[in-house]
Amino acid sequence: MEAIFRYVLDQFNLIYQPQQVFAISYGINNFSRIQIKPGDITFFKKTGALPPKPPVYYTWQNQLIPFWFEEKQVDELITFADGKALIQVDIIANAFYFLSGWQEYYSPVRDQYGRFPYPESLQKKYGFITLPVVNYYFDILKTAIEQVYGVTLQSSLAGSAPFTTCLTHDVDNCQTAWRVEGWQALKQGKFLNFLKLGWQKITDQDNWFNVPAVMRTVQHYGAKSTFFFLPNAHKYQGIANADYAITQPFYQSWLTLLQQNNFEIGVHGSHVTALEPNKLTEEKQKIKAPVRGNRFHYLRFEPQQTPALLKQAGIAYDSTLGFSEHFGFRHGTCFPFYLFNFETSRAHPFLEIPLQVMDATLHHPRYLQLTAEEILPAITPMLTEIEKFGGCFTWLWHNENFSKNNVHNGPAAFHQIMQYLVNRNTSFKTAGQVFDLLQQHYPE
Repeated sequence: MEAIFRYVLDQFNLIYQPQQVFAISYGINNFSRIQIKPGDITFFKKTGALPPKPPVYYTWQNQLIPFWFEEKQVDELITFADGKALIQVDIIANAFYFLSGWQEYYSPVRDQYGRFPYPESLQKKYGFITLPVVNYYFDILKTAIEQVYGVTLQSSLAGSAPFTTCLTHDVDNCQTAWRVEGWQALKQGKFLNFLKLGWQKITDQDNWFNVPAVMRTVQHYGAKSTFFFLPNAHKYQGIANADYAITQPFYQSWLTLLQQNNFEIGVHGSHVTALEPNKLTEEKQKIKAPVRGNRFHYLRFEPQQTPALLKQAGIAYDSTLGFSEHFGFRHGTCFPFYLFNFETSRAHPFLEIPLQVMDATLHHPRYLQLTAEEILPAITPMLTEIEKFGGCFTWLWHNENFSKNNVHNGPAAFHQIMQYLVNRNTSFKTAGQVFDLLQQHYPE
């Protein structure tokens, strides 16, 4: 378990970036000032996806938090004596379980797109998807360190702001609003709207042909964002990729415009890239602009294959890991982190900036089907959790959902969320800026 302990401690240090070394042990001894009592860690010697026993619950920061791998209930989470602290619950094993993605690595269950399904997760089983449990586990360690060493540890990410916001856009479609929105108009008997959409297509003014307009909308709030462009216009096993060709000069001019305005460009790896070697590298090269980050189309990610492909493509950060079916914390954290490599027992070399909200999740026949008025109230408790820990709110709003014809998860809902974030004094950063801020502090 030493490798696991080192890995978890590195993720803790990534968040808080302490200026001194603390004597922390995973186990009981006579010399470490911070000691963490191990739980029943025999689970990690096997390959089961979910812990066999239910969690025990403790209250921390006025929240009821689940803990696994505990053999019995304790009266206090931390005890202090003689200048030392004993953490009596196994925060290391619990944090590792979620950060490493253990449940999806060892689960054989996948949906029709090859994704680990939210209904199979521990978060769904026990109902805590909007609770960043890893940050609570880390806060226990932070509290012990602060009291024993007389220091103050703060989030390294937000600076003077209460939390960071990383706004992103996946550019899947630019030319087919006339077809999708036109069909909706026909079904609703809005024939003039249908004709208008057709005319917009003919005159190259399709409602989704709108990346410069999206950029200006974001600028209105004094923010910058990251655009992930999909370089593959060919279907994969009958499933659509992009409806445009990124290599065409017009789309390349968008990349220039975004760079001139200090927005960031990333690659939106197509369906095949999460599974087959060299494909992500090939798609990245089609984007004639500096690319450091990736997000996979449909949030496809196979934990036993995809990390090696990200490394092969030279990706500095990925921002795929969120559940399509529900907003919240797929890896239990509101902070970027490095995924665990189960083959080397070390971290993978790319930063994961976890995705908490995708617009399609909020209103989709297979997902939540919230109305525009319900969206902000639904996600506000989750945003409060992120702010509590000075975390990073990473969200995705597709360019196509800036069309005024989208009355569900469209511009009205986007503006409500943005105004909330501005009112909470968040710090807007591109995904690349988040990476730059954190990577210099992570051990090689």
